Amino acid sequence: MVDAAYEIHLKTVPEGAKPTRTRFSIMNEVVQKAWAEETEEVKQSVEEHRRKMKEEPVDDQQTDLDKRNKKYQEYESDKHLNCIT
Repeated sequence: MVDAAYEIHLKTVPEGAKPTRTRFSIMNEVVQKAWAEETEEVKQSVEEHRRKMKEEPVDDQQTDLDKRNKKYQEYESDKHLNCIT
């Protein structure tokens, strides 16, 4: 979604000119629009996850990013499976 929106913007920029917007600003716009369209259930789930992550102690010594990402994925997977049952 973000890449497509940025490509559309780039097509409006004259050749040789600098883009008037950054990919980051377009990403913010796309994400804000998607968030506004989400259901309250999804927003609640995200807020719950955000709070949990904020409360968890940060392990500054953890250098294994794959392991950390797998932990997040397992958390998300478990959370969604619990919603189904």
